[in-house]
Amino acid sequence: MNADMLESFKSSVCSSIRVRDLGLDEYMVHTGFTYADGDEFHIILRTTDEEWVLSDEGHTLMWLSYEDFTMTPVRADLFERILNTNSVQNENGALTVRFDPGMSGQALYSLVQAIMQVSDLRFMSKTRVLNTFIDDIKELFKSSEMNPRCRFDLTVETPKGGVFTPDIYIEEENPILVFGITNTDNCRDAVINMLELQRSPSNYRYFAIVEDLEGITVKDRQRLMRSADKTVEGLGNLMQSIERFISISETRA
Repeated sequence: MNADMLESFKSSVCSSIRVRDLGLDEYMVHTGFTYADGDEFHIILRTTDEEWVLSDEGHTLMWLSYEDFTMTPVRADLFERILNTNSVQNENGALTVRFDPGMSGQALYSLVQAIMQVSDLRFMSKTRVLNTFIDDIKELFKSSEMNPRCRFDLTVETPKGGVFTPDIYIEEENPILVFGITNTDNCRDAVINMLELQRSPSNYRYFAIVEDLEGITVKDRQRLMRSADKTVEGLGNLMQSIERFISISETRA
């Protein structure tokens, strides 16, 4: 890229943008935007006679991996929507925009927006947001072979006349009620519902999935483990755990 083309790129983007020559038609683009930990967005501009390319060189997804981030099905879907909305491609983990020189400003804006939004996915794993975790659980069940036996909106009545909707109802000879546990409050709610159903003629079994055991008080954690037939933490190997639970329960029946 000659000096005139470089100035054209800078002027079409923003006068405050700094571009540092790395050699071999590669340039580091300093936008001033940073990740939550203060690191500047890593953006590289590459130029050829055919096209110009802006890329984070995989830095954003690598940064997320340092944040103890898990790309669950729900987050993966949101990740794809972020890229599509911003016209950004995922090229082997690198967020990339290919563009004509006259579209420099829009291309850089699109990539910066995508990096911001993708890096913000970390908050979905850090905060104990009930809908996010429950959606993650439901997506796993919906995409599994168990889906035909699952109900996601079935209301259950307790012997005392109360009603509630388990996160997932699995149709079995002895139905399985699945509870997603994200914090102490909904842990207590789940335990109360399990205790009230103990006299139910349906002979329910209870499977609890805890987002983070450390996020629940010791007393409530113990109550949950006494009330549920099976308690697991996190989504890793979840489907194998529930299938093993069903298999063992059928053997004992």
